[in-house]
Amino acid sequence: QGHEDTVEDVQFCPSSAQQFCSVGDDSCLILWDARVGLAPVIKVEKAHDADLHCVDWNPRDENLILTGSADNSISLFDRRKLTASGVGSAVHKFQGHDAPVLCVQWSPHSRSIFGSAADDGLLNIWDYEKV
Repeated sequence: QGHEDTVEDVQFCPSSAQQFCSVGDDSCLILWDARVGLAPVIKVEKAHDADLHCVDWNPRDENLILTGSADNSISLFDRRKLTASGVGSAVHKFQGHDAPVLCVQWSPHSRSIFGSAADDGLLNIWDYEKV
């Protein structure tokens, strides 16, 4: 089974047209692989404490995935640290918004830099190597 509520966003793995991830209002981050069937490969329950609005897969490091949430935070996941049963947690949680995060996007030019936008009217630029 996939999501149990509205799916908010989907992103493909930069190196594979068969792998993608999705987030939704059920607070789950789900990784899929079309080569292995219809069931999720990894389903992270409670990836955040609220609905997830956005996800982005790092174009320079396919192990790193960002999620943005209605809990005003951004989480960085390393898929090498997640198990098929969904056990695992974010390797870092970024707090810099006072409202739901609506968009996260990795820089195409740097492995560690990404941007986030939220309902607070802010656009933040982050470098996870400097936190």
